[in-house]
Amino acid sequence: MDPKLGDLKNTDIWIENGTIRGIGKGLAPADAQVLEGDGMLVLPGFINTHWHLWNSLLRSSAPIPGGPAFFVTQQGTSKRFTPSLTELSVQVSLAEALHAGFTTVIHSC
Repeated sequence: MDPKLGDLKNTDIWIENGTIRGIGKGLAPADAQVLEGDGMLVLPGFINTHWHLWNSLLRSSAPIPGGPAFFVTQQGTSKRFTPSLTELSVQVSLAEALHAGFTTVIHSC
């Protein structure tokens, strides 16, 4: 993820109280719990595996009880979405994700 560092192999990551304190070789303090992560990726933050980013602006548009079905209202509103509104919705969603601690989002269409 860091072009200067590249992919680090056989590297320690020292995490203390949920904070990354260091990345390098031979970092484990004497009382550290060691987790084997050989062949794995380390990503800080939460991962959201399913988010329809484009329609986040529509999230609060659920109909009132007894009103039209949810997808009927969504279909009617989404037809009016322009590329600019779609981009804005994705940007708002990503800002919301970061605020909630998500650093990785898999976008679902």
